[in-house]
Formats: sequence, structure tokens, C-alpha cells
Amino acid sequence: MSTRGRVRVWDEGEGWGVIDSEATPGGCWTHYSSVAVAGYRALRAGAEVRFAFESPGQDGFAFRTVEAWPADQEPVREGQEDTGTPGTSSVLTLTFDGDTRTPPPEPEGGVGHSLPAMATADIRPYRDQDDRDARAIARLSTTVQWPSLTDAEVVHRVCTAPGAAAYVADVDGQLVGWAQALGDGVLQSHLGFVAVHPDHRGRGIARLLVVATFQATGTLRMDLITDTASGLYESFSHTRMQGYRIYPGA
Repeated sequence: MSTRGRVRVWDEGEGWGVIDSEATPGGCWTHYSSVAVAGYRALRAGAEVRFAFESPGQDGFAFRTVEAWPADQEPVREGQEDTGTPGTSSVLTLTFDGDTRTPPPEPEGGVGHSLPAMATADIRPYRDQDDRDARAIARLSTTVQWPSLTDAEVVHRVCTAPGAAAYVADVDGQLVGWAQALGDGVLQSHLGFVAVHPDHRGRGIARLLVVATFQATGTLRMDLITDTASGLYESFSHTRMQGYRIYPGA
């Protein structure tokens, strides 16, 4: 049986929030994995939802959500997800308010562009219906100096490989960020790539791409290696480990 409530708060970066209702005094702790929507699993602060819950709860709350979904929609459960086509709820829109920086000139290749005082970024699945996403990611890879991914065909194969999950970030119709991971669909995933155009860094785009890609793998944990972005990954709950990039047979 479900009840109706309202989302008090939702943390996009950490993937959890709190739902208030008469049936759950003090609030009901909610994890993204219990959100029954298609695509990117998240709720919006202030939104009205329906949800089922259990007790005891978690993290100091007496109640924990078993399943939650927008009140004006039907729940979308595992196996019913959409394919990430344009116009579906797989897209997360992130709004940047009060950006008064002077935008840099647009570089060759068309990836960068001027930003207005308010801009939005859409976080959505990689689209393989044509080669536009692959070509845009190849241009982005050129900008961030990743020579192994400057070929659109290679990009497409990486994004559509068995077990792969890939998400992109659009601002005003231009692809400005990308992430890809590989997972077994049960326990373990590996974050392969995260890139954001230099003109769009420092706004949380990379963090949301990581969260969206991790959700899409359906795994419980994600490993990665990095030599340039420790600050980003240390902002997540994590365990520091030693790793290697090896080339067997080389």
C-alpha cells in the first residue's frame, strides 16, 4: 500500500532525500535505488509523490522508502525502463543560476559557446540512432587531449559495448560532457571516462554524469583510476585503493 507525501529535500550528488507525510512523522529516508521512474532515478524537492515505506529506517530516520514515484505518474519498475529516446523522463535538467562570468570565445569544432546569465544542462543517455553524439564526443576528446577517443567510430563502439553505460551533458543543444562505465549489472562497475569541456567545469556536471552512469550500470560499487580529478571522486563516499593500468601482452 502506498501513501502520498512531499519531497522535503533531494541531494542530486549523493542520490538520496527525505519525503514528508502524515504517515511518516519526522520524514522518510529515500535512496535513488527506490525511485520508480524511467531513466535517471531522482526526485525533485517540493514535488508531490506516492511511496511505500518500511520501518526501521536509516540514517537517523524512523522510516525508509521501499518505492517512490511522482504522484502524477505510474511507477516504472525494473524491466519497464524506457530506452532514453528524446522527450522521455531519462533526461535530468540542471539549472545554473546567476552565472555572470564573461564567456570565453568559441573554439574551433563547435563544442564551446557563450553562456547566458542562466543556463541549463540536460543529463541524458548516449543516443546511438545516428552518429551525432559520437562525433561530438570525439570533438570533446580532442579539446581535452584524449587522442584515443578522437575517432567517432571508436567512441560509438566504446559507448555501445556489452555492459557499457554512457551518459552525456547538453547545454543549449551542444554536447559539453560525457561519461562511460562498464558493469556486470550486479555488483561491480568500472568508470572508464568522464570529460567536461573546460568552459563548463565547476558546476557539478561531472558529478551528475558519474551518478547517472553509475545508476545505469545497476551495480553496488564503482572503481576507477584518475591522475587529474582526485577532488571530484573524494567528494563521494569512497574507499581509497591502489590501482594499476596494465597492458597485458604488450
